[in-house]
Amino acid sequence: MYGPTETTIWSTVKRMGKTDSITIGKPIQNTQVYVLDRHNQLVPEGVLGELCIGGDGVARGYFNREELTKEKFVPNPFILGERMYKTGDLVRWLPDGELEYGGRIDHQVKIRGFRIELGEIETQLVSYPKVKEAVVAAKEDEQNQKYLCAYVVSDETLDKARLKAYMKEHLPDYMIPSYLMEIDTIPLTNNGKVNRSALPTPDVNGLISGDYEAPQTVLQETLVTIWREVLGVENIGIHDNFFDLGGHSLKATVVMSDIRRHLQIEVPLKEIFTRPTIFELSGYIEQSAVNVYETIEPCEEREFYEASSAQKRMYSIQQLDKISTAYNMPSIFELKGEVDRNRIETVFQQLVDRHEALRTSFETVDGEIFQKNWFNVEFQLISRELPETDVADIAKTFIQPFELDQAPLFRAELATVSGKQYLMIDMHHI
Repeated sequence: MYGPTETTIWSTVKRMGKTDSITIGKPIQNTQVYVLDRHNQLVPEGVLGELCIGGDGVARGYFNREELTKEKFVPNPFILGERMYKTGDLVRWLPDGELEYGGRIDHQVKIRGFRIELGEIETQLVSYPKVKEAVVAAKEDEQNQKYLCAYVVSDETLDKARLKAYMKEHLPDYMIPSYLMEIDTIPLTNNGKVNRSALPTPDVNGLISGDYEAPQTVLQETLVTIWREVLGVENIGIHDNFFDLGGHSLKATVVMSDIRRHLQIEVPLKEIFTRPTIFELSGYIEQSAVNVYETIEPCEEREFYEASSAQKRMYSIQQLDKISTAYNMPSIFELKGEVDRNRIETVFQQLVDRHEALRTSFETVDGEIFQKNWFNVEFQLISRELPETDVADIAKTFIQPFELDQAPLFRAELATVSGKQYLMIDMHHI
């Protein structure tokens, strides 16, 4: 029998036979069940959705918890005047009209842009003959990137490569855990639920990799060295998947940069995603007409530089109407917490010192439009306290025309309004 306390204990039932698959069955009498998506629309057979329960068993609500009651006990969109309870449990309809349990909504995570139901992965793990129990958790690495770790209980040591191959037959690649930790028992809380905070931290021994094959060429050895430094994994074979070893988009950009630095070769980021093994990536580099990386040398310092066609066009239009703000690009940020005005001003000054574009003005010389780079520009952060007013009114007074022959062509202001502080930044599109 299945049912939350909020529907007075029981809502669905199944009579189990020795060879039956485990489901939570069908609704009991005087009970309606709905499987809904996040927009409260019914989902088709086989698709995971939230189980919502209506009928005579639905409780009145939570005692002295009005907000939580409103959130969980909602009007039944299918029966006028009645309510239903949103369980937070994920289920799917089976062809025989029974419900299969798929975990909790609060165990939904987003990995590499994909929304994943952890319960769905757990279901596949426990269907593997040698796995007795399984829990899947989303973990974060040092760059705050999420990855999946599976914790399993088994009577014998598992062949991770075989288990991974089994899971790939039933799940897409992005739902395959990067780590598999074998533990003696699943830790539980006092009320018998999985204690996820007590699950051990994954280590390199838990990485799920394929059959090891050593690098065969100098290029493959170099790529293995790069991966080892970026991923922090010692043993990497040429058929191991970059993302299975804990890689993600941020680490992929580091690999791309290191390939450029070590091999003087430009490999597009998408190739690391489409060729995520050393074997595939080395093949791409060897067979493709890859771009040899060349550094961009700074041009010589001089007073004036050629302006681009777009800059010339903007400059000319601005001269026709010098008080126009059509090319202004303003932004306003409400600042939270303690604000250090001097620190903000120092950072802006460092940006101006670092980037020539922020020390550039525009002039006409012999009828031609040029950029002029100023070597020293002092930046000043304006500060003012204003009476209580609308932020839009503050913005109107802040956004002013730029004189294109004066650098820098951006300004910033710190405005205090009724205790709130706003940082306003405006820059000319040129």
